[in-house]
Amino acid sequence: RVITKLGATNDRLAYDKFEIDNIGLNINTGAFALQGVIAIKNDDPVFGDLFYGSISLKLNNFMDGPILVSAGFGKLPAYKYWFTDASLATDIELGTSVKLTSIYGGVQRRVQSTLTDSEQLARVAGIGMNPSQNGVIPFVPDQNQGLVFRAGVGLENEAEEMLNAEVMLTVAFNPSGGFQSINLSGQAYSMVTRAERADPNAKKIYGIVNINYDNAQKVFHATLNGTIYYPNTLSGNLDITLHADQNDWYFWLNRPTNRANVNLMSGLFYANAYFMVGTQIDPIPSPPNYITNAFAASAFTPVDFSATATGGGFALGVETGATINKEFPQNTPWRAYVNVQVALGFDLMMMNASNYHCSGSSEPVGMNGYYCQGQVYSYLNGSLGLRKYKNGVRQATHPVGGLQVAAILQGKFPKPTYMYGALVVHVNVLGIYNDSFMVDVEYGTNCTLVTN
Repeated sequence: RVITKLGATNDRLAYDKFEIDNIGLNINTGAFALQGVIAIKNDDPVFGDLFYGSISLKLNNFMDGPILVSAGFGKLPAYKYWFTDASLATDIELGTSVKLTSIYGGVQRRVQSTLTDSEQLARVAGIGMNPSQNGVIPFVPDQNQGLVFRAGVGLENEAEEMLNAEVMLTVAFNPSGGFQSINLSGQAYSMVTRAERADPNAKKIYGIVNINYDNAQKVFHATLNGTIYYPNTLSGNLDITLHADQNDWYFWLNRPTNRANVNLMSGLFYANAYFMVGTQIDPIPSPPNYITNAFAASAFTPVDFSATATGGGFALGVETGATINKEFPQNTPWRAYVNVQVALGFDLMMMNASNYHCSGSSEPVGMNGYYCQGQVYSYLNGSLGLRKYKNGVRQATHPVGGLQVAAILQGKFPKPTYMYGALVVHVNVLGIYNDSFMVDVEYGTNCTLVTN
């Protein structure tokens, strides 16, 4: 890159200097293959002055895979920083069916990784470390970070699609040399090879675990994410969180806004759930949209549980349902259709209410400091009719009848106890008879919780 500047008389451009941003190297011979890239930055707003390089070397007659090495050395006005890591492909048997496929190590100082947990684990297997002139530098300078050591291995079953995994241990020190944190992370895949992991249509089962202890803040935090995917047949995922610090502890199996779920036959059947226990739990969510939409034209007023934004105790919720859409007979001008959607679910929370009372009252609520809130609901929506087709294209739809039923029961208890229930029914027959009715019942005192 040639950089110019205005000449002495400011009426023409003059040569200033010549800079190199990137240097690429690619050599392939019968004996070896070598790829490399060098990135150079000067007076960069993020990196300051930086020299960063990445190489891949494979000796074809001696190595099963390449050795990959990355290194960066830079400085900013206030401090210097550096980064290096390497991954070596291996083929070491650990037993009758498992082998070590890669060894990884890295050391860095005054830098912060910009990679996600999954991307960092992929480097253990050499994935994402191949030199590229368009590659992203995997760190940014950070003067608050001290020395960080990383070590990891890649594992593989004799049949790679049965199991392939990476595990990494990270130990970090603060700039003064004191112990800062320790982290153990890993990911494992089944039903796919490493090369097939990113294929969105590949069937796979995989999980990612991250266990971290922050010595400075005295915080233990662990997460586990699991996913199963079999195209057009089965999909599901879950997230587990375990946390403990000097003030709080909790265990979460997903949350009301992000539930563990399983889906069969592209929506024919589904189920989702969450479970939370500890000093931090979420409030009960509002009823599902299909419930509130069914009551949209009525005077239905669901209980608002959001006043208890967070607190200790436990919360549990489950929802399940099924959807059927069928036409018969197939490949005829006139076809009957049936659409049915059914669902039911519940949410329950028992919370530590020792710091709450009802609005308008100073009396304590609940029993032994705990107060329960919950809801249960069900839904049915069905329709049937006839459809006319011509050359496989739908020409007209003639509904015969439809039925929609939704019911919900919500409550809070004990001391005070409050119950609210509602039922709505919509009926349509041939478009001639179209009617709906709604009934509801209320019992007790609706306590709006406020903090003491």
